[in-house]
Amino acid sequence: MAQGNDLRLATAHQILAIVRSDTRVRKAFLRGSLVDGHVDAYSDIDVGIDVSGYDNAAYCQVIIETMSRSFDLHFYDWRGSLMPQSYVLAFYIKGLPIFWNVDVECTATPHHGTLTRHGVKRDTVASFLKLWAMNAKYLLRNAPGIEQQVKDFAKRALGIEAPEHMASVEVMAAVLNHLRTNAHPRHSEFIDACQDVHERQLLRLLNR
Repeated sequence: MAQGNDLRLATAHQILAIVRSDTRVRKAFLRGSLVDGHVDAYSDIDVGIDVSGYDNAAYCQVIIETMSRSFDLHFYDWRGSLMPQSYVLAFYIKGLPIFWNVDVECTATPHHGTLTRHGVKRDTVASFLKLWAMNAKYLLRNAPGIEQQVKDFAKRALGIEAPEHMASVEVMAAVLNHLRTNAHPRHSEFIDACQDVHERQLLRLLNR
């Protein structure tokens, strides 16, 4: 099996081959850090799909069904893109590190909305697990402003302010324990993977 960047590229090209077989797809392409060369151990997999001439909000449901059929998923989540004319769906595939989610940006001209009209629902715990993995990634990268970002995330997830004396790594542990308490059993494998990242990688940051 390919390792590291090769495994991410192999996964991306597998997805591209699948979606390109759909006549509604005008263009499917690799995007993000795997293309621009700014890739590191935490970089995810970014794929773009253009379905111009078709309802891209409706096509998001097709993407979900296609990814669920083609891969063994932990879960998926979605959000409106920072670009207003697209949607981004995040898929977490079993067997890949929690940082290697597949982000599929679905665009069309004209743009259609909304996803909820097409039955694309959100799982609150899954959304918070996605944010947990994202914040863990930024902590490991020592990204600017990440300490405040973790506090803001904890307030959203826990509904309370994190104590000032707690380090970000400790705050992340508290959030993960809360999510484990409230999660559906289908999320347990991903939560275990997050716990492993916390113990093997995040705890080392306390001595940084």
